Amino acid sequence: MSPVEKDIVRKKLAVIIDNLKALEPIKGMSRADYIEDIYKRKAAERLLQELIEAAIDINTHIIVQIGNPAPDDYYESFIKLGELLPACQLVRLLTG
Repeated sequence: MSPVEKDIVRKKLAVIIDNLKALEPIKGMSRADYIEDIYKRKAAERLLQELIEAAIDINTHIIVQIGNPAPDDYYESFIKLGELLPACQLVRLLTG
């Protein structure tokens, strides 16, 4: 990948990391408190949505950059990337 393409992936990874950190306080809530607090539920829902969208964007970007057609749907982006690149190869692709 060129530096610009790595930058795209790094920005998406930053979204994932930031959203996981933002979800930390919710993790400690009891189920009852979580269900009762609509603002926490909606915040968690949105943070997870952004996180998943960033992961899908990364998957699709890498799949296309290594010469494959874009996946047909979001689910396929995870399956296809897992089939195409073992985890160690993916790390080398992003860091090398």
